[in-house]
Amino acid sequence: MIDFKIIGYQRVGNALRMLASTHPEVIEDTLGEWAQDIRHELKSMPYPPKRPNQKYIRTGRLANSWNVKKDKPGQVSIQNSARGDRGQFYGPYVVGDADGADSQAWMHEGRWWLAADVIGDFMGDLTRRMSRDITSWWEQNG
Repeated sequence: MIDFKIIGYQRVGNALRMLASTHPEVIEDTLGEWAQDIRHELKSMPYPPKRPNQKYIRTGRLANSWNVKKDKPGQVSIQNSARGDRGQFYGPYVVGDADGADSQAWMHEGRWWLAADVIGDFMGDLTRRMSRDITSWWEQNG
């Protein structure tokens, strides 16, 4: 299974990090909404073209197995739980793991996108969203 832990307070500027870690409820909704947006993005990522003479029939299982799990306040996981016919998780072999291409199988390298890259491309958006929420909370409660 692929499991990306997104811990909100690690993506916020130093001045706001303490507030986010002591009051995770401030960013809770934003973090969950952002994770759902990323799940949708991962689910809609295109599959590469079929290889010449490819016999494998694509099921769409990988795309349909992305989900978001709330681990604890201020922390969510974006996971892919796609399993093969024998029950083995295969997502990391196709789109890598949290470390990028470390687990991607050689036959998928350069053909398939990396899930870590897709998520990484949206981390700036998460920082902006959380900074907005924390600043608003601080103005009302600080």
